[in-house]
Amino acid sequence: RLSAESLMVNEIYLTAVYRPAAGRARRWLSHVVANAQKEGQQRELADALEACARMARTLSASLARYEPRLLACYRDEHRWYSEVLEFIALLINGESRAVPLPNGPLAAALATTRLFFGNEVIEYRLPSATLAGGMLGIKEYPTPSGGDAECAAC
Repeated sequence: RLSAESLMVNEIYLTAVYRPAAGRARRWLSHVVANAQKEGQQRELADALEACARMARTLSASLARYEPRLLACYRDEHRWYSEVLEFIALLINGESRAVPLPNGPLAAALATTRLFFGNEVIEYRLPSATLAGGMLGIKEYPTPSGGDAECAAC
């Protein structure tokens, strides 16, 4: 009997946001120091990428029982596609679709729907239907200190 019915699936996406410098003064100082030397910029980028990789490993280990995976690029016979762009297109358009890596601006490649925002509600106006969605934001920003880089998940 169940094989004849369509079942629903919940897909959960977790986005981690990395904030390397807390506060305007630290961010400005970091920018000035990084711009003083090209190698400083490269070191800052490498440090940020390593911090993001550590954060991804920590999140994956914490959520291991849910079998999380990082979004990546994949290829069919003719072109490359991006799961990250597919996720962003899902948020913008309210429906899932394959998104090839574009040669031009992302705005032209992603948006196919008109969006209207209300109080914690999104209305998607597609060519064939109108959909509604809700929003939930969870933020946890540690108290700024002079120590480690700060991270937030939302």
